[in-house]
Amino acid sequence: MRKSLLYATLIAALAVLVCGGTLANPQEKEAMAAQTSGSVGQFKGQCNPAGTSLNDPIVKPYYDDPATPQTEYTPTSDAHQHNFWGNLGVASDPSVDTVEELLAKQTSCEDGSQDGGDPAYLRKNTSSYWMPQPYINGRALIPRNTGFYYSSKGGLDPTKTTAPPVGLELIARHTEHPTDDTQAAEIDIACPAGSLTGAQKMPNGQDSVPAPGACTANTNMDILITFPECLDPATNLGPHGERIAHRAIGRGSAGAHCLDTQQQIPTLQAFFTYHIPYKVGYYAGTSSLTVAGHDGPVPYNNIHSDYFNAEDMTKLVEFCINGKNAGNPNCK
Repeated sequence: MRKSLLYATLIAALAVLVCGGTLANPQEKEAMAAQTSGSVGQFKGQCNPAGTSLNDPIVKPYYDDPATPQTEYTPTSDAHQHNFWGNLGVASDPSVDTVEELLAKQTSCEDGSQDGGDPAYLRKNTSSYWMPQPYINGRALIPRNTGFYYSSKGGLDPTKTTAPPVGLELIARHTEHPTDDTQAAEIDIACPAGSLTGAQKMPNGQDSVPAPGACTANTNMDILITFPECLDPATNLGPHGERIAHRAIGRGSAGAHCLDTQQQIPTLQAFFTYHIPYKVGYYAGTSSLTVAGHDGPVPYNNIHSDYFNAEDMTKLVEFCINGKNAGNPNCK
C-alpha cells in the first residue's frame, strides 16, 4: 500500500508540472515554452568538407596580378586559412564569387534521397559555408561531416518565415567583433562532439565554451554557430557587400520577432564538427583555442562563419517551417 501511495503521489506531481498547474509559475511556463518552441518547423542538410584554402568569396582576399594570366590570383594581406563545406568550386577557385558561378558547381551536400523523401523536394544545395581554421595549442583541427539546420526556433512564429534570397551573403561574427551587438552570432562549443545540451542548441542569445580539460586528443569537437535571422533591406550592406542581419528581438523567449522593416528568414545553425588530433596537449580553456588570422593564429573570439546561399529554399520553407513538418522525410 505504501508503494502504491508513493507512486500515485509522484504521478500526480508530474501531472501538475506537465499540465502547467500550481507548481509551474508563469515565468517557468514561459521558459518551458521557449525551450520547446521550434521543435517542429525546421529542415537540415548534411555536408562533407569541401576543401581548405585562403579563399573567401565574400571578403575576396585575392586580387588579379596584372603580370600573370587572369587564371592566376595572388592572396592579399587579409587572406587566412578557411575550411569549407558545400560548394566544391569555392575552395579551389578564387574566381568563383557570384551566385551564378556557385550554381554551376558540384556540392558535397546530400540531396535528401537517403531519407526517403518525395523526389520533388530533393535538393541541389550548391551553397558555400566556411569558417577560419581552428587550432588547439597551435595544432590544426581536422574538419568532419557537418549539419546545417534551418529553423524558426527560440520563440519565433514559423508562419512568418520566408525563404532567404538566392545569392544571400552573410557573415556571423563573435559577439566581441560585430558592427552592432544585435548582429552577433551565438557560438556554442562543446567537447566531446554530441555533448551540446538542448539549452545550448536553442537560439537564446547566450554563448558557451568547454571547460578546461574537456577537449582531449583523438576525440571530436562541435562548434555551433547560430546566424542572425532578421534580414535588413537590400540597401543596407556590410563592409564587404554582405547583407546585414540582426538577432530576433526576444530570441529565446515566447513572442520573439523581427522588426516590421526586416525579413524573417530561417535561423541558420551550422554544426561544424572537428577531429582533435594526436598530441594536442592539455586544453586549458579558451586560451588554448585559436583560429586562423592573416598573421597566424589569433584568439578564439575572432571565430566567425560565412554563408553564401546558392539554393532556392521556397518549397522547403513553406513545407518544413511554415507547415511545421520537421519530422517529415523531406525535411531531414
